[in-house]
Amino acid sequence: MPPENKMLVWIRSLWPLVVALVAAVMLFTKVQDDQQDLQQALTKHLARSIETDKELADCKIAIRTVQTDLRWIREGVAANAQTLEDIRLELRK
Repeated sequence: MPPENKMLVWIRSLWPLVVALVAAVMLFTKVQDDQQDLQQALTKHLARSIETDKELADCKIAIRTVQTDLRWIREGVAANAQTLEDIRLELRK
């Protein structure tokens, strides 16, 4: 067999390996792209989650502030009611 034919046979025998290697590289590239897309989506989700957590913390602070204000108002109303009752008692004497 002439050397050219041996080379051609050798190249033909490697052809499936070359195709498999190209397919593997394409698959690896696709996996990397998908992984990058997933990482971006997770980063966006995490950012939204952190933002939501901050908003929730702000709401909790606002609720505590309102609760404190309401407690002070209740205490003030109770004190005013007691003062009014004391005035009524004084006026009845």
